[in-house]
Amino acid sequence: MFSNVNTLEELKKEYRRLARKFHPDNGGSLEKMKELNNEFDRLSKTFSNQENVEFNSETFRNIINSLSQYDITIEIIGTWIWVSGNTYKIKDKLKELKFKWSRNKKSWYWYEGEYKKHTKKQFTMSDIKSMHGCKVVKQGTTTNTNFIGARA
Repeated sequence: MFSNVNTLEELKKEYRRLARKFHPDNGGSLEKMKELNNEFDRLSKTFSNQENVEFNSETFRNIINSLSQYDITIEIIGTWIWVSGNTYKIKDKLKELKFKWSRNKKSWYWYEGEYKKHTKKQFTMSDIKSMHGCKVVKQGTTTNTNFIGARA
């Protein structure tokens, strides 16, 4: 449906053109509009992920290199870096790298830029991983003991 589209901006421009053509108010069909929307959503996620990975790759590499010496699990989930495992000993290092602690997830996370939550729904780590994809960069050998009540 979208031909000769190489950037997110070109995709948006082509979507607007096709939406005017296929919209039910302009004589198009509802099914064709649904198909257009689904294809646009799929392609826009692809373009967004490519741009974010290229933009963040140097930053991600620097952060991961500075943490790779520790016995922790490092995962890239979407455009976020999540760190879990026995992180208590390196919490100052994580804070220095601008990581934040997620009490609900029992993990540290890093995100470049300002994040604004668009929903009040609480997602589990499994939900987040299935929505955005997950790449385990380094697997630690210890489990997470960063919760209240943990004993050494």
